[in-house]
Amino acid sequence: MSEMPHGPTRALTSPRRRASSRTLFTSALGVLLVALLVGSVLVLVGTDVSSARGPSSAQAPGTSASLAAGPPPTFRVVFTETGLRAATNWSVTLNGVTENSSAPTTISFSEPKGVYPFSVTAVQGYTETPRSGTITISSSTVTQPITFLEVASTTSSGLPSLTGANGYYLLGVVCVAVAVLVGLDLVLRRRGRQRPVES
Repeated sequence: MSEMPHGPTRALTSPRRRASSRTLFTSALGVLLVALLVGSVLVLVGTDVSSARGPSSAQAPGTSASLAAGPPPTFRVVFTETGLRAATNWSVTLNGVTENSSAPTTISFSEPKGVYPFSVTAVQGYTETPRSGTITISSSTVTQPITFLEVASTTSSGLPSLTGANGYYLLGVVCVAVAVLVGLDLVLRRRGRQRPVES
């Protein structure tokens, strides 16, 4: 028997191979599209997370250095007083913070570099100099002296006040004077009674 020609067989198998190739190409294209879609979503998510966390160390090269530096250094501000009697209370306000002490103890604060306002609370019976001002802190301890001058306590009429030690002193003087006058009056009356009556 003679062999059948191979022409028809090639004609029958060629469409199958073409269909298989098309299916493979379609599947590959679908996988590529899915990969592109997933990659795009991941990129968008990563961008949102990075934005929420803020700039990285590569975008802000000075960030780590500034964090390591910590807060700025502080320097002492010392207020001293002269003129107050021992154990007299006095206070100073610097940059909105008030500290109290009793003479002759100093009052201290701690602040970074800058210019800060201060004021001295009035003490009864004294005038203070300066009463207020500003403190400039540069790179070392700053000392601000406060001078208190004791003043006499007087009434509106200009006479010494009868409160406190002055009041006790004046009251004592008046009592002694009255007692002396009463004693002299009694002595004189007694002598007058003892005189003999002339006939």
